[in-house]
Amino acid sequence: MALGTLNGSDASSKFKTLIFGRLRELGSTDGETLGRDVFRSLTGRGLEEVDWNEPANREGFKLWRFSFEMLVDELLHEGHVTVDGTDARGRVLFRTGSGAKSYAARPRTASALN
Repeated sequence: MALGTLNGSDASSKFKTLIFGRLRELGSTDGETLGRDVFRSLTGRGLEEVDWNEPANREGFKLWRFSFEMLVDELLHEGHVTVDGTDARGRVLFRTGSGAKSYAARPRTASALN
């Protein structure tokens, strides 16, 4: 069951649509760069600007990251996002588009973002 749809009106759909739009604008990019860009787009602040000494910020980010990873996984599963290989450091690169390998052959987002 999908958490959201592209261009839907609920919060998950809006988050999913933002992820897709940012990736389309960035082009082929790794999950960490995409996550940082989406975070800045949503909050207006970079991760380096967050007060990580605050427990609420750390816990909130864990939830945010979990949601982000699930929605990227959905975009992969639905074919809106594909794996575009790896960069020189071995990080998985994502891009918008179709024609990706089967979902089972794609790396899980959680491990790709670590």
